Amino acid sequence: MKKRNVLIVSVSVLLIVVIGLIFFHGRSDSTIESRALNVVDSLQAGKYQEAVKDFRDNLRAMGSSEVLGQQWAKAVAMFGPLRKRTVIGTHVTNNASGSSTIPGACKTVELCIEFEKGTLYGHIPFDSNNQIIDLKIDGHHYDPGSN
Repeated sequence: MKKRNVLIVSVSVLLIVVIGLIFFHGRSDSTIESRALNVVDSLQAGKYQEAVKDFRDNLRAMGSSEVLGQQWAKAVAMFGPLRKRTVIGTHVTNNASGSSTIPGACKTVELCIEFEKGTLYGHIPFDSNNQIIDLKIDGHHYDPGSN
């Protein structure tokens, strides 16, 4: 009887741990996805200092909030005002294989950024401390059929 009780307790603990890992992994992704969307919203509102508050210190990739603002203004000048921004997905970046183009990136939030005159693909990589490393809005149109 004792072995059965130990087995039941062990399976219950294992199940709780697995459910907890799944739950917190999903929460982590939703948190960084929300922060990625907030960056785009801040840019749209012209709040460039607010947009960079979650970026890694020293903003090596971006330079400064002025540079970020200039890049956003250039995108708006080319493609018109922002209509909609949505998360396409979040993926883990595997730096061990050298496949990451952003050193130190652990997760990347991929975005579909719909402007009045076109839809662009963007991505925001995060480091292991959930600090934003960079914001990239690619100059080519996003093709929803390619996923």
